[in-house]
Amino acid sequence: MRHTQCAYDALFTDLAITLRSEPGGWETRQEEPPAAYLHVSRAGWNDANLNGIHLEAYVLSGQLRARAAVVALHCENFWPAQFRERFVRVITERAGATIEGWNREMERGTVGNFGRWEVKGPTGMSVCEVKVPFGSSPRETVVRVTAQLRRLQTLAGLIDEVIAHCEDQVELNVGAAPAGVGAAMTDAATSNKKVPLQISEQDVTRSNGRDGRPLWVVIDGYVVDASNFADGHPGGLKKILSANDASTGWTGKAFGFSLSTGANAHYPMTGKTFREGVARFESLGRTERVDVNYSSYGAITILGKLV
Repeated sequence: MRHTQCAYDALFTDLAITLRSEPGGWETRQEEPPAAYLHVSRAGWNDANLNGIHLEAYVLSGQLRARAAVVALHCENFWPAQFRERFVRVITERAGATIEGWNREMERGTVGNFGRWEVKGPTGMSVCEVKVPFGSSPRETVVRVTAQLRRLQTLAGLIDEVIAHCEDQVELNVGAAPAGVGAAMTDAATSNKKVPLQISEQDVTRSNGRDGRPLWVVIDGYVVDASNFADGHPGGLKKILSANDASTGWTGKAFGFSLSTGANAHYPMTGKTFREGVARFESLGRTERVDVNYSSYGAITILGKLV
């Protein structure tokens, strides 16, 4: 079987069914239509809208090019920023040695070489992540992905404990926030203090301009909604993307580029206008979205910083 998106989409759908049929109260979720993008969680992790605490695995276009799947543990923006910061810090402290132990098992050859785990905490939304090298077939790759997900599943009890610990330490009222609300909106329900807007790579990858979704891009580390700009630009997507920029560094269905280095740097007015928008965003403490108007070319909106 060839390594195609269709093959992985079908295998991930089967994997979702398998995991949620097993004991342990596991929940699995995919986007519609189902693709090779999977969240695995439990009750109390608040991942009903794919933005809570979850184990995550995916093979999208960037992973097909890199020939490596991704498996990770995330705490995303359903939870208020104060909770997220504490959760990622505490779970990193308590699980870090276990995660490093998985790497030592691989080095000793006691388990297969299914990728080296990287501890991402104690900041951001990602606790840990591993890039799982493709096997000889999509089915073998998904076997490897499953093995790494099962390692994360062994942390379930600890995750539950840390959630309870953080809820005791941080005043929360997550039930008062509408489903799918962003981090800043959720925090507004629990605190008068505005917090910086932060957006994960996974959020950007999902907002790929397809199937009615907005088109988010990353420009010099800032996440931007380019839906209106791209639609109204005579050159289309290619006009605002120079793939030979060394600074792009982006994979998946979304893309990123730079206005200050590489092939795009010779558009000085474009870059100047964007930098002025960034200056406004920074002056607001990164707590409010900022529109950047490009006249007849449309407008973009600075949504937050990439984390």
